Amino acid sequence: MPFDGGFLHKIKQELEPMIGARVDKIGQPNRDCVVIHLHNRGPVRRLVILAGAAPRLHFSAIPIEYPVTPPMFCLLLRKHLGGGRLTAVTQQGLDRVLTLHFEATNELGDRAKFRLVCELMGRQGNLVLVGENGKVIDAIHRVDFAASESRPLLSGLEYVYPPWQEKLNLTAVSPLDAADRLLSGPDLPLSKALLAVLEGASPLICRELSYRIAPGDPPVSGLSPVQRATVSAVLGEWAAALAPEGGTPLLLGGDKPDFTFLPQRQYEGTNITQTPYPTCSELLEEFYRLKTGSEGVKLAGEGLRRQVTSIHERLVRKRAVRLQELEKSAGREQLRLYGDLLSANLYRLEKGMTALTCEDYTADPPVNVTIPLEGRLTPSRNVQKYYTEYRKAANAEAVLRRLITECEEEIAYIESVQEALRRATTEGELLEIREELRQQGYLKTLTPKGQKPLQKRRGGTLPPLRYRSSDGYTILCGRNNLQNDQLTLKTAHGSDLWFHIQKQPGSHVILLTNGTPLEELPDQTIEEAAMLAACNSSGRESSRVPIDYTLVKNIKKPNGARPGMVIYETYYTMLTTPDHAAAQKLLEK
Repeated sequence: MPFDGGFLHKIKQELEPMIGARVDKIGQPNRDCVVIHLHNRGPVRRLVILAGAAPRLHFSAIPIEYPVTPPMFCLLLRKHLGGGRLTAVTQQGLDRVLTLHFEATNELGDRAKFRLVCELMGRQGNLVLVGENGKVIDAIHRVDFAASESRPLLSGLEYVYPPWQEKLNLTAVSPLDAADRLLSGPDLPLSKALLAVLEGASPLICRELSYRIAPGDPPVSGLSPVQRATVSAVLGEWAAALAPEGGTPLLLGGDKPDFTFLPQRQYEGTNITQTPYPTCSELLEEFYRLKTGSEGVKLAGEGLRRQVTSIHERLVRKRAVRLQELEKSAGREQLRLYGDLLSANLYRLEKGMTALTCEDYTADPPVNVTIPLEGRLTPSRNVQKYYTEYRKAANAEAVLRRLITECEEEIAYIESVQEALRRATTEGELLEIREELRQQGYLKTLTPKGQKPLQKRRGGTLPPLRYRSSDGYTILCGRNNLQNDQLTLKTAHGSDLWFHIQKQPGSHVILLTNGTPLEELPDQTIEEAAMLAACNSSGRESSRVPIDYTLVKNIKKPNGARPGMVIYETYYTMLTTPDHAAAQKLLEK
């Protein structure tokens, strides 16, 4: 991933026009990410800072949902930076360390200066809030002395920037000086020598510079006099790209998407595309959407996922409690037996007795049993007490079995919602899942009075995923439970084929047969539809997935069933292996 110091330098240039902006809001959608809303004579802009496994910093246009209870670091930032202003943006040379300088009001009402240091260095990335005295207030990932004796990050300690790697910053030194150091340095392959000399240059940039100097990546000693003479000029091209007006944000398409702001001549004539973007922030959003299945959407849906997970955990606990209560009611037959035995021996009972030993005539051979009694009750009341407890236990079992069944159906439904959330790749899909949960009563309706419903505000619901089989048949796939119902019960005809993973959450997949009998459908088309059902299910990472398929006319929806829940009795089952690359090729754009 080429989020190097050079690319951070370009992001810094996008940030500089926001100097003077007021901090409107601060949120923390997850443990590694902080979002600062900045307002500066225009619409509020969201600055996303992620200090995790894929660190980055950029503006985002995607609405992001925050947890109801903010994390402690978020509360700390709100306390010190809320309402303050961004006064400067600085970078440590071309290292992946960017400092946001703020001026805000402290607890005493005085103006105070703070620094939010963004260390965007892989898994060691961190966000550190530093006070006016240069001491750490707190860090999003605290580093104690056991983790780092040389550079701990704990409250009250002096903040020290990461050590300098002694590389050359081409925004501060001339390309000629950098060329002299490169040519007089160790005899390494040219791209590695460039990587050892240039600060802020990723391996991708170094390979491109090496290609421009001498294709084939020869060692430094293997450069010809002409090639040596071009080194400073090529380094000058890199320095020009780093300038505010230089460089073009480019998304590199191919098997492994990448991004850069230096046009890549090394890929000319290959199948790798270079798509320009207006800004580096827009480029980063699109890159991570492609790379991780919409990282921005994941951030936007983080709160919704937590809510659904909380609902699921609550239902599981409720089921466990009811199962325990059901176990307690399993001994009701003994209560009835005690009542029968006491009734048969009523003549032996006297008020004040605490137990009765009598013969159990139902056992073979008969045995003596001791039945506890309550001394304060009359003999007949003791008999009635056991019968009453028996009826309560019998009624409780019937009710508990019904409640457990309802709870299990609810758990299955919520698991299907979780699966739809895992597969969501667009903001629209998240909105529809949220709307579904509101309709089912799991979430509160937040639509203001008089506002149009979600579908009308968005111009209708999202269409189902549409695929084209190798034999030309159309295959439709639902994105969520509401769409699954619409697809199976409204859109499909009785002669179409319905596919679904067996006994697990997943999408409804419909093969539009256009009236072709099942026995005349191409085997490859049926296999591809089953494979798509596996790819769009909870078994998408498995190797052998059982897929049920049947005619749509065999699908029934019970009265009162939740969205996406159907039943069927006549069906076939096929084992298939998910192939996500093949599924992408079949997907109609």
